[in-house]
Amino acid sequence: MGESVRKLSVIDSAFLFGETADCPMHVGSLAILKLPDGYTGDFYEAFKQMIAGRLHVAKALRWKLASTPFDLDRPSWVEDDQFDLDRHIFRTALPTPRVPATAQRIAGWLHAKPLNRARPLWEIYVFEGLEDGRAAIYTKMHHALIDGGAGAALSEILYDVTPEPRAVPPPAEAPRPAGAGRRSDVRDIASSMYAAYAQLLRAPFSTSSELANLQLPRSGGSDMASVLLDAVIHSAEWPLRMAGNVTEIFNALSATLANAFKPESLRALELLAAPSTPLNVAISSERSYAAVSVPLDRVKTVAA
Repeated sequence: MGESVRKLSVIDSAFLFGETADCPMHVGSLAILKLPDGYTGDFYEAFKQMIAGRLHVAKALRWKLASTPFDLDRPSWVEDDQFDLDRHIFRTALPTPRVPATAQRIAGWLHAKPLNRARPLWEIYVFEGLEDGRAAIYTKMHHALIDGGAGAALSEILYDVTPEPRAVPPPAEAPRPAGAGRRSDVRDIASSMYAAYAQLLRAPFSTSSELANLQLPRSGGSDMASVLLDAVIHSAEWPLRMAGNVTEIFNALSATLANAFKPESLRALELLAAPSTPLNVAISSERSYAAVSVPLDRVKTVAA
């Protein structure tokens, strides 16, 4: 399988399959920035140029979805060969009053709109002209593409804590491999099939821990042949992994049955029924956003 194709995990795929118009599965943030005193440049263009110069260290921002026929399998991430930064970073007009509360209200409106699945699943909106020489950046990324830890790491890659951006080495001038960016072809499928078959032959001689973590090679492609091959590989892999985990499964079932009928366990079932409150209702697609400033000393006091 080429590096240009990456199968989504079960959890990441669930964020896609569970998304609806009323419940979009992206995450967002709003940052308020203080521009240098006397700044006269074009902050939007400068910001976009900075992001463009760092895309090579944040490769996930160039990935788009490739679904399988009839959604028979999880989708994959593939390189977007028509990637255009102007489709992801937008200049946003800020009406009066040009204060953070206005930017927060607009961010709430923007957050209600699902991302376009035909493109990489992220957008950034730049608000210029806030009072006191400030600007705001609203970022929206799909949860299938990024989680909390990855989001923090990505922020460290893309942004800086000093007025002068740090130098990020340009990408190495490496020749593009033949066929890079394409979907799996017959050679990819045959290679994955041979590798999986060879690993299956070694399975009877593996230890329990090796079987429990068995990962047979897959093609990772989104075409019908690749999907069917990966399904066959999965059907062969799953019983072996179950066999490797049989001791842990038995212990877990025994512990569950032993605790299920304890009086305290039965009483705990009553806590699973949520009370009737105004919050326990179906929500619409509307979103609102608000923030409050808290002194750092107070935060440190609470932390201590």
